[in-house]
Amino acid sequence: RIANQFLNPPFDPLPQLAIKFSLAPAEVTTLILGARTAAQVNRNLAAATLPDIEPELIGRLEEAFSGFEEVVNIDENG
Repeated sequence: RIANQFLNPPFDPLPQLAIKFSLAPAEVTTLILGARTAAQVNRNLAAATLPDIEPELIGRLEEAFSGFEEVVNIDENG
């Protein structure tokens, strides 16, 4: 469903769109990305060469995902 709504060149595959969307806010300067294979590392790095997401698409993504909570794993015991 997400692919049909948002994936258009140059933002394809989905992980590249997610990376660019996550970096869109000016206050975000760093992402910590996981990868299991060399292909995933290369795909993630290739996102850096993509243009910024247009404001219209950012708005559509924000609307589609509003209400989702960010979850961070924090060890409360130190």
